[in-house]
Amino acid sequence: MRRIHIVTAALPAALLLLPAEPQAHPHVFVDALFSLADPASPTVAVRVTWRFDEVYTEFVRSDFDEDGDGTLSDSEIGQIADMFFLDLPDYGWFTRLAINDDWFEDFTVTDEQVAMHDGRLIASFVVRIETPWTAVETLELIPFDDEYFIAYAVPGVAPDVFGGDLACDRQAYVLDSWYAGPVDVDGLRCLAPSAVIAG
Repeated sequence: MRRIHIVTAALPAALLLLPAEPQAHPHVFVDALFSLADPASPTVAVRVTWRFDEVYTEFVRSDFDEDGDGTLSDSEIGQIADMFFLDLPDYGWFTRLAINDDWFEDFTVTDEQVAMHDGRLIASFVVRIETPWTAVETLELIPFDDEYFIAYAVPGVAPDVFGGDLACDRQAYVLDSWYAGPVDVDGLRCLAPSAVIAG
């Protein structure tokens, strides 16, 4: 199995000892949240936030807790952040994005952050596209790892998460993974009123 570098950057030895043959099920579970990154931006700017499961959080905490006090200091979190995002561009940031049914292969990412909150490891970043919000008829965001090493879930979504006229909701998709074949995944789909009428 080719290692997923989002986790190898902060991945403890215990997880790296997983069998090397292809895996047909995920080992890391993440809640993916989306929000308006910059209300003043005329172009699309979406903050993507990943909330990692308790088991993976504990792996990372134990691996980076250099002073052994059971918590991660700002300095220790900084070490995670320094490595965490290094290879994500090679994997498309595990984010699929479409505007008006046009799927983007490339987008700009800014404001990468790592934190601990309520006992969970949190990573976030902002995805930017030069498309004006006023031109958006449909917006789709799917957090997805092609190797299905990481499983993403999209919890409840506020319909007005991006403000304006877009109405958003969680959407079910079926995507092909390398080792597990077709898998059910969560995503976010937003529609402008004109798109609803046209549909």
